[in-house]
Amino acid sequence: MSDPAKPPTRARLIYTALCVLDQTIDDCCPHPVKPNPGLRLALALLHFWGEGDRSPFDQFWRVVTAAPNAITRTPDTRATYARTYLSAICRQVGMPLSVDMLIGLRKARGLPTYERPPAACLCPVMAEAPQDDGGDPIRAVERSPDRDAAVGKGGQGA
Repeated sequence: MSDPAKPPTRARLIYTALCVLDQTIDDCCPHPVKPNPGLRLALALLHFWGEGDRSPFDQFWRVVTAAPNAITRTPDTRATYARTYLSAICRQVGMPLSVDMLIGLRKARGLPTYERPPAACLCPVMAEAPQDDGGDPIRAVERSPDRDAAVGKGGQGA
């Protein structure tokens, strides 16, 4: 527990607000979230410490709270747009969004992180057993040198 006499640092408050936005992204798919004080406070705090451009904050709010099909045609697209605006918000507050940052946000929220995607996310061949390609990039993606040469020439044959 934090010491009540010692207020949280600016970076800690920003990071906590980013955790709120990350949780909101998880919650907005497939249905929009209901506007709530926590989301409003997080966006206001981040805007206060941001560089001044309000549009990513407004767009984030619109995407996560809009009625189904009002902005996007599919529910998963809502989360994709929201994550795009989260990236812009992170840049404005001086904490650029990266894979490490996303993992940190998940950990801070007490969610599991994965070194390898769950088997359900992998195609059947990959889920059965790990493939050892011996470091050969052509074998790794099952392409031939002739195909690569044809692609390099705009698909005009090798």
